[in-house]
Amino acid sequence: MKPRVTFFGESLEPVVRRQSERLVNESNQLLVVGSSLATFSAYRLVRQAKEEGKEVGLVNVGETRGDPLVDWRVGWEGGAGPVFTGAIQELLKEVKDRGVKEEVEMMMKSGKIRKLPKSMRATS
Repeated sequence: MKPRVTFFGESLEPVVRRQSERLVNESNQLLVVGSSLATFSAYRLVRQAKEEGKEVGLVNVGETRGDPLVDWRVGWEGGAGPVFTGAIQELLKEVKDRGVKEEVEMMMKSGKIRKLPKSMRATS
């Protein structure tokens, strides 16, 4: 019995590949986290974003196949967790809605992330 994951070296299911390409196409930038981009399926999305003139950022420990393509990169032995904790704390400084701040802080402490209801999404 195989779990619903794509193992290293395997091809993505066609529906997953098409959806990924569509999401990159609809975005205005791409952030890659925790991937060496060694597989062509991941690397292809970075190439697609760059071909479409989009900015690409990368957060990863160690060098990656995509380093020559990305616009900026954050990487050290500490991993991505501390980067996002700091980034979220900086972003929360700009949020005026106390409910949004409390909800996001609670998610960070619990380690369980979920989509905020539309009524709680911050616009600033």
